Amino acid sequence: MVSETIFNYAENCVNQFLDHNSSVAAVYKTKISHEYEVGSGIVIKIEDGPLNRGKRANSDESAVEFTISDGQYAIQCIAHNGDKSDLNAFSSNELTDILLLLTESMRIGSPVRICGNYILHNKEKVFRVNAVYPLEDGKKSQLTDEQFEGFVKLCRKHGTNPMEVMMDDTTLWRHVYAETPIKSAVMLSCLSPFKKQDMIHMAVITSMGEGKDHLIENVIEPLVPCGIASTGKLCTIPGLFGAMSGEDLNSVELGLIGKMNNERMAVSEFQTWGADVFGELMNMLANGYYTMQKGQVDVKRDAILNMSFWGNPDKDYQPPKKGEEPDLKDKLKMLDVFKEYSYQMISRMTLMYCQMSLTDSGADEFVEAKILDAMSGTLDSPESKHKLKIWRSFFKEYLRYVSRLDPDILSAKQHIIDIYNNDIKAHKNFDAVFLRRSAKENRKFQQFINLSKGLARLRGDNKVGIVHLTIAKKLFLHSLETLVTNMVPMGMDISDINAEQTHLMNTIIRLADGGTFESKVQLIKLLKDNGDTITMQKVDELIASGFLMEGVLDGDPMIEINPDL
Repeated sequence: MVSETIFNYAENCVNQFLDHNSSVAAVYKTKISHEYEVGSGIVIKIEDGPLNRGKRANSDESAVEFTISDGQYAIQCIAHNGDKSDLNAFSSNELTDILLLLTESMRIGSPVRICGNYILHNKEKVFRVNAVYPLEDGKKSQLTDEQFEGFVKLCRKHGTNPMEVMMDDTTLWRHVYAETPIKSAVMLSCLSPFKKQDMIHMAVITSMGEGKDHLIENVIEPLVPCGIASTGKLCTIPGLFGAMSGEDLNSVELGLIGKMNNERMAVSEFQTWGADVFGELMNMLANGYYTMQKGQVDVKRDAILNMSFWGNPDKDYQPPKKGEEPDLKDKLKMLDVFKEYSYQMISRMTLMYCQMSLTDSGADEFVEAKILDAMSGTLDSPESKHKLKIWRSFFKEYLRYVSRLDPDILSAKQHIIDIYNNDIKAHKNFDAVFLRRSAKENRKFQQFINLSKGLARLRGDNKVGIVHLTIAKKLFLHSLETLVTNMVPMGMDISDINAEQTHLMNTIIRLADGGTFESKVQLIKLLKDNGDTITMQKVDELIASGFLMEGVLDGDPMIEINPDL
C-alpha cells in the first residue's frame, strides 16, 4: 500500500497541471454538434487545389485539405483563402505558411494544433480550421524540476521509489495483476525513446484468456500515447508504414508506426501476422527508421518507438507439466509465432517472456481478489476512480519527464562489463539462444545497458548503479529462462530456422519410428509420400542445425532426431 502522503503529493502536482488536449478525440466528438473545438496530432495527408470545383472554380480561391491523426482518430480538415465574408478565411500568405507547416508535420511527424468546427463542404463534413500552429514540444512534461525532485525524495523517505509506486497494485495496476518482470517490462515500454539507442522492445507470449488486451487497455493506453494494432488493415505493410500514391513526397500517407514516432506501439495477436510484415519490421526495430520506395522516389521516415508484442502460441501447443521438460514439437510450435523471423525477432527484443501465464506461481489468491473487487464494484467507487485518475495524470507527466533524463553510465562502466560477461553472457541459457553460431552478440550488450538506463530513469536516478544493473540482470535472465523452457530447443541452432524447416521438423517428429531413419534417402521418401517436397540439401541443413544427427546402428549408417533436444 502506497503511503497517503505520497498520493497527496502527486495530487497536489496534478492540480497544478494544465489540461492539455493532446489528441483529436474531442474534435471527432463534435462532428454532429459542430461546436468549436481544439485538438492536436500529426498530419498524414495533404491535398491542395481550388476551394470550389467545376463551374464555381476560382483560381484566386484555394484550399488546403489535410488529414490529422493522433493514432486513434483521423480528422478531415480544410483551410482556405476563399470568400472574404467568411471570418475563417486566411490570406494567401497565411495559407502558404499553413501549407508549409502541414508539410513539415507530415515529413517528420511533428505535432500541430488545430482550432475550428465542422462544416459541410462539397457535400462532405470537414473540420474547418481558423488556426493552425505547431506544438513547440508536445512531449514536454508539465512536471517541474522541483516537483520531480520532491517526489523522488519523498518516495525514498518512505522506503520506496517511483518505479515501485507505479507498479503497486493500488496505483496504476489496480485493475490488472501480473508478475513483477511483466510489470517492469510494461513500465519500461512506457518510456518515450528519442534516440534509437533508447528503444526498448518486448514480447509476451501466453495462453489465451490471460488478459493481455485487458492489460493494454487498463495500464498502457490510459497512461501514455500508444498505437494499437492487432488484425485488419492496420497490420498490413501500408497500414503500419504508410504508402505513396505517386512519385510525390506530398502524397506520402504515414502509417501507424510513423504516427507513433517517439512514443510506442502495442501489437495484440501478433502471431496472426504474415511473414512479410515481420520482414519489413527488421530494420525499423534495430535502427529506428524505415524507407518507402515509389518509382525513383525514396522516402525515409523516423520510427524511434518502443514496440511490445502480445500473442498466443499455436492452439495445439501443450505447455510442460510442472517439473517436466516440454516436448520438442511444442517448442517448434512456439518458435513459429514469428514465422521464419523468430531468431531475428528474439535478437531484437530487449525482453521476451514466453510463459503460459502473466502471473507467477501462488498468485491465484491475488488474481481472485482482483476479480472480486471488479465484480463487487469496489474499483468503481468514486474514491477509487479519483485516485486512479490522479495516479495516471501524475505518472503521465512523470514518464515524460524521466524519458528525457540521460543517466550516467561511465561511473558504472566496469560493473556493467563484469555483470554482463560473468552473469549474463556466461550463462548456459544465453549460449543456447544467442551463441550457437557466433561468439558475439553485441546487440544484447547494448540492450542490457539500455535496460539499466531505463530502470534508472523509472526510479528517478541520474546515474546507473548496482541496483539498476542487478534488476536488469534478473529481468534478462528471467526472459532467457522462459525462452529456453518453452521455445528454444537446447543443442539446436535456431539462427537459420525458417517456417519451412519448422514444418519439416514437426513432420519428421510425427513420422519417426523410434526417432530413427535408415538413411537420408528413406527420410526423403517418407516425407515425399507425406506430400512434402524435400531435397538432400534440406536434409543436410537440418543436420547442420543440430535437429538431425548422422550415426551408425548395427554397423549401418542411420539418421536420428537429436536425442538431446
